[in-house]
Amino acid sequence: MAFSERALRYLGSTRNIVGSCLALLGLVAHFLGLAGAYWPVVVVALYGAGALLTPPDRVRLTISHAEVETRALREDLDGLLRRIDGRFPDDVRAAVHGLAEVIGGVLARAEQLTASPTSSTWSRRPSAATCPPAWRRTRTCPAATP
Repeated sequence: MAFSERALRYLGSTRNIVGSCLALLGLVAHFLGLAGAYWPVVVVALYGAGALLTPPDRVRLTISHAEVETRALREDLDGLLRRIDGRFPDDVRAAVHGLAEVIGGVLARAEQLTASPTSSTWSRRPSAATCPPAWRRTRTCPAATP
């Protein structure tokens, strides 16, 4: 992790925010005449006390971007499939539904696809069990292995 990244992470941390707020209170105390001649020491001491006594940030679990984006894409795909039903000839609908199966398979594996390209799931060829039906019509799927 680069130094600048660590510095930016600290600037947004709870410890820095609490220390900065206490340091601002020290400045307010100086302007009100409460801190005296040693106001720079008071400001630095208040910042240090706030930064040291504040508990560390908790780990925050977030939803992966892939999950959020795939949900919206799947809803859009389902809406598109509903709109084409009854409006186009059967061969066009069959082709669009075949493409939707392939896209649905990709969306179902979005977490694996966002993983590092060096991971084992990335470089593996699809097995006969995971080969989408539309792909089977246009490509050769690997034979099932026992």
